Amino acid sequence: ALSLGDVTALAMYCVMAGSSLQGCVTAYGDVHRTLGTAGNVLSALAQSASEEKRPGGVATKAAFKRRLSPLFASSTSSSPASSPSSSSGSVSPSSGWGLGRTPGCGRARGMDVTFKNVHFAYPDRLAQPVLRGVDLHVPSGAFLGILGPSGSGKSTLAALLLRLYEPEEGEIRFNNTPIGSLDSQFVRSLISPVTQENLLLAKSVRENVEYSVHADDLLNATQTSPAELARRVDAACRLAAVSEFVSQLPEQLETLLDEDALSLSGGQRQRICLARALCRLAPSSPASASSRELPSASLCGEETRGPSLLLLDEATSALDVPTERQVLGHVTQ
Repeated sequence: ALSLGDVTALAMYCVMAGSSLQGCVTAYGDVHRTLGTAGNVLSALAQSASEEKRPGGVATKAAFKRRLSPLFASSTSSSPASSPSSSSGSVSPSSGWGLGRTPGCGRARGMDVTFKNVHFAYPDRLAQPVLRGVDLHVPSGAFLGILGPSGSGKSTLAALLLRLYEPEEGEIRFNNTPIGSLDSQFVRSLISPVTQENLLLAKSVRENVEYSVHADDLLNATQTSPAELARRVDAACRLAAVSEFVSQLPEQLETLLDEDALSLSGGQRQRICLARALCRLAPSSPASASSRELPSASLCGEETRGPSLLLLDEATSALDVPTERQVLGHVTQ
């Protein structure tokens, strides 16, 4: 016969064994769910860049620029930007942003962007087209704002530019070069986007802003000097009005952010994301790269490298009106 102690020990062993078995079953289910979710991501990471889509099989952005210099040649004249049409709402240039070349610049940095008869519907809603026959031309050096109600296709235009989706009909061109003929990673390297999702790292404010420059260095096989990086971070923070609230943080730019930066307001998170994008666009000093030099375009007499297009998708929606005007005023400069 079992004693009371034996029964108690047996019951405890059963509980422990059951808990272990339940943990194994839960882990098994988690692994399968993770594999299913990560399948597309892993397959994308496993794919090598399609060299046939790079002129002459060139594998780096710097060499690409040398071989395809017409893509980066600045236009000598600008034409008014055309307004696109959308199936679910009208979109038009925003007079609040202004349109035209940067004052005082004889040769604008950037490239022409053209949408030609673009049709698109999301794969899970093929019967509900978002864009129908969109024709849009943004000259090099111009600023264009697109207005429209929710669901009218504004974010879809941004997704197509970033090649997150491909048009069903029509094509998108950068300086008369169809972006479908270019490697998608290279196309994205030409664009500095600020999306509606404010994705921040659990790092310091400075590391979040300079992250974009480190990514460009990795792509271009360059290394920006610490002094140059600090200069660009400071300039971007001033332009995006980050310096105004960072000065009140305990360690200023070195303040560590928590997960998802929940300690900051929505407007503060947006400004950091905007500073990160502007940091890539900041003019570089002549000795900014400590490895090989990159071909660059001219911006009011200063040598620049990096993206050629700044893409803002409701990037200032959480800012108050005075701050929004200040930030957009800096951006258009």
